[in-house]
Amino acid sequence: LPQPSPNTQGRYDSGVRPSVRVVYLIPADREPRADYTRAIGNACGHVQRWYWEQLGRQRTFRLHEPFPEIVRMRHPERWFSTHPRPANRTQWYWENLLGEAFELTGAGFDDAAHRWVFYADAEHDPGQSVGAAAGVAVLPEHDLVGLIGDVRPGHLKGAPRWVGGLGHELGHALGLPHPLACEKDGSRPECQCLMYLGYVRYPATFLLEEEKAQLLASPFIAPASPLRRRFSAVDLLRAR
Repeated sequence: LPQPSPNTQGRYDSGVRPSVRVVYLIPADREPRADYTRAIGNACGHVQRWYWEQLGRQRTFRLHEPFPEIVRMRHPERWFSTHPRPANRTQWYWENLLGEAFELTGAGFDDAAHRWVFYADAEHDPGQSVGAAAGVAVLPEHDLVGLIGDVRPGHLKGAPRWVGGLGHELGHALGLPHPLACEKDGSRPECQCLMYLGYVRYPATFLLEEEKAQLLASPFIAPASPLRRRFSAVDLLRAR
């Protein structure tokens, strides 16, 4: 998956506290939507709270403010999935989107200062790669549609599932893999965790003990109070 050149030096000094940066990418032929902006912020606050509860109510990830950051792209929506790249067509969307996003934001793979979440108001073609790798997560247009409670054909309806999708992809960006045992047998009870099938049941899901241990050793998880003091799945629909 990773291909666009990482910005290994970054534009941030070593004194910056590690944090999660969330960016809303706007193609050149679209305008920012207030409902998408609110929904992204709402989802971030919920996922931060959910991780805090799972990690003993003492630690969670820091959110870089403002969130989301709004960034206008240079190319129109369809360009990202259709502009040819040397790689297989399945990688065009990933490489085109991140190549431009990295240039505009200073992001890069395995950034020492930040983990990056890019919500793009641009849809990938069937079979093209999205998701997360090397500290970077990409969530396409249908995730934005889901966050506001609408649905695209072939996808589940309901904002909680799409907030769970953010939690799942952020988990990957923070270094969590799919549980190996679940890759062999998805019917096991532990496979209802966030990092396997549980994201569709969010917030009624969980982290495995080994995942908690891995996160607690990460510089991106630190003593912090979540932005949301109360948690309710019903609140996920208030972005509308």
